[in-house]
Amino acid sequence: MKERGLAPGGFPSDARGAHIPNGEGGPGEAAYDGEQFVGVDLHRRRSVISRTDQHGEVLEAVRISNDPQLLAQVMGRAGEQPEVALEATYGW
Repeated sequence: MKERGLAPGGFPSDARGAHIPNGEGGPGEAAYDGEQFVGVDLHRRRSVISRTDQHGEVLEAVRISNDPQLLAQVMGRAGEQPEVALEATYGW
């Protein structure tokens, strides 16, 4: 079964498989202290995580390998208490 998400073409990646849009560090590295919303599209080996602000503007969208430390790193950029939606499907 083929996983879908952000296409890796055109995005630099780190050694663990995270694709970071807009070059080094990406927009997710910039400080943003407003309310954030996080969507996680969970797959068996990789997941896509998207963070938006209260106006729906995308702050960061990354495709990561499912590694607990990498997930914690990406989620840590969402602030203290982000609203989170998780999509996971049956069929693994």
